[in-house]
Amino acid sequence: MSRVGVTFQAIALLASIGLSSAAQAIDVPYSKGVLTVDDSKWFTIGAGGDFATCREALNHLPEGGGGGVIEYLPGTHVDSCPIYGSRGGNIMITGRLGPNGERPIVTPPTYIDAQGVTQSEWFLFFRPQGNDTLVVQNLEIKDSFTAIETENNQGLIVRNVFVNGTTGGNGITVGEAPAFEGQFETWAEIYDTEIARAGGGNIRHNIYVHRIDEVIVDNMYSHSSNNSHAFKSVARNNVIRDSEFATTDKPFNQILPSDTFLSSTLVDLASCAAVSITNNVFRGVLVDQRDRDPGFGPSTTHMVDLRRRKTGVQGCDTPEYGTPEHDDPAFWAEVAAGGISQSNELLFNHDISGNTFINDGEREIVAVSNWGTEPIEDNGISFGQPEVDLPIPPGWIERSIAWLKNNTTVGDIQLEKTWPTDVTTPLIFNLDELDVIGSIEEAEPPVFNGFKFGFVLYETTPPGEVPESGTLWAFATGAIGLIIFGIGIRRRRHTPG
Repeated sequence: MSRVGVTFQAIALLASIGLSSAAQAIDVPYSKGVLTVDDSKWFTIGAGGDFATCREALNHLPEGGGGGVIEYLPGTHVDSCPIYGSRGGNIMITGRLGPNGERPIVTPPTYIDAQGVTQSEWFLFFRPQGNDTLVVQNLEIKDSFTAIETENNQGLIVRNVFVNGTTGGNGITVGEAPAFEGQFETWAEIYDTEIARAGGGNIRHNIYVHRIDEVIVDNMYSHSSNNSHAFKSVARNNVIRDSEFATTDKPFNQILPSDTFLSSTLVDLASCAAVSITNNVFRGVLVDQRDRDPGFGPSTTHMVDLRRRKTGVQGCDTPEYGTPEHDDPAFWAEVAAGGISQSNELLFNHDISGNTFINDGEREIVAVSNWGTEPIEDNGISFGQPEVDLPIPPGWIERSIAWLKNNTTVGDIQLEKTWPTDVTTPLIFNLDELDVIGSIEEAEPPVFNGFKFGFVLYETTPPGEVPESGTLWAFATGAIGLIIFGIGIRRRRHTPG
């Protein structure tokens, strides 16, 4: 079945044009309201621009975290953009689109390490001093070690970005903010973005979201990860909608022994987290290395995995495993009755509805698996060693439930799988009759809902310049008073970018 290409019309509300010259600020709408970026410091990068590199421009941002806008001009750049400490504030790293919507391409510099091996730098590393947010848009980031990484910040917005391969790191890493734990909500939102051929070594992925409060993914295409997952998150709340996750962008009969993808799970989430997975397409293929050259495969075995988490910072237990409260049967009875004030952290529902699970190969793939929340720990030897089941406390209850509704399978799919547990609580409920299609040829192409909830910023305009036709902020909201502009972006599934 051919991939789906969706052309989106830019839709804008007159009142939500992002540039406010009086306030000297750009207003960036997102799920929680409006983010303000100071545009009084707006620098362009490239031939004919203000500076040759992002590093030069960063030296001219306000001390103490004032923020600003750094814009790459059309063309190809060799550059990296590390943002630390006093260079914080709300910062926008953007690209000026070409006449046909082409994103500027940025490839980081390389260096020779201590072993004499050529390595790529990170393109963008954001580590400010507090509740600051990074906006990245309208760029193709190519052959970086890690394309975008944040740490110790409040928020991240990524829009209309193509991460075109990494050399060993994650495509996007969303880090925690341990220095500010409990002081503000930490979040990330990713819209209208493609990530391909990133990750490596089973601990680096196309996207890796650490223990933040919330991540929202809308209209993303993540595929062909290198020995890793298309999307991995241990965030407390996960919203994944209108996106596609695929083992590879190649047809099954074109897979070669030299291909490096090994995406054992397309979407890997914590079973002790709130999860909403709606209106997505999952395309998997399982290739056994016995059918190929040594070292090749297996590839995808599970499409959505709700995994147990180890005790400690990323553990499933609140309070901490082994404490008197945790081992008190009365505590768990209260949890089961819904009487605990922090019940959102203790009872974990997973809404998995309206998705299409497609197996492009000939060997069975599991669509959704749930490991439950039984306490486990590492065996203390090294990474990759078997985990150890811990004793279950008196009165302990299973709290992870996946609710499946209105999903479709195509090809050889096992819809659900639960792992052996010592309790009888079901981990997955299928709420209706599954729509099963026997072969790829019988299936209708999956249809995306476009910007049902999100918005897209196609291009910003520096202060004092008049925006050209079709370059205003686009905000898809379904509200009245919308104006349709004659500009579209087609997401091509065969040709990256």
